[in-house]
Amino acid sequence: MVSRDWVKLADKEVKIYDYMISCKDMVLPWSSDLGKIEEFMAEKGRDVAAPVRDDEVVDVVEKEDVERIKGYPKLGVGSVGPDGSWKVGAAIRMRESDKERLEELVKAGIDVVVLDSSQGNSIYQIELIKYIKKMYSDLDVVCGNVLTVSQAQNLILAGVDGLRVGMGSGSICTTQEVCVGGRGQWMNIGLRTC
Repeated sequence: MVSRDWVKLADKEVKIYDYMISCKDMVLPWSSDLGKIEEFMAEKGRDVAAPVRDDEVVDVVEKEDVERIKGYPKLGVGSVGPDGSWKVGAAIRMRESDKERLEELVKAGIDVVVLDSSQGNSIYQIELIKYIKKMYSDLDVVCGNVLTVSQAQNLILAGVDGLRVGMGSGSICTTQEVCVGGRGQWMNIGLRTC
């Protein structure tokens, strides 16, 4: 059920399991390209498709996703690796306990980790970058947020692969007030090529 289905319901007390649709009409091979996914949705009369590999759902594609990609073809169909599989990322915090979470994420096959911090030039982030690069050298690391060249340089020297540039643009973020600075967000991935 999606929100537009909910709006059309006369009885808002209906149980979700009474209204759910079978997923058998929504699955297709994970290797399906955008055209095949669009054809599948039209044929089944569905707004959602679930690409499956080895009996496991690996993505959920909505009709809006297909239309957005068609409307902006330069965006491409997403980030995929050389084998055609989707690139996957996850975010962690700067806490010691997140090292355990990172280990599980790496086992699950993530390609990139984003270190979630409003102030990226901290000793905590720098130490975590060094730890990640020592333990998981092939894992890409995106860090920030930074405002100045020296902040960015510190993270680059620590081994970061991508930067989040900007600070304090969130609706509940107080970083601009606390640090007396702030800029709009911008993400730069691919420092290795710079």
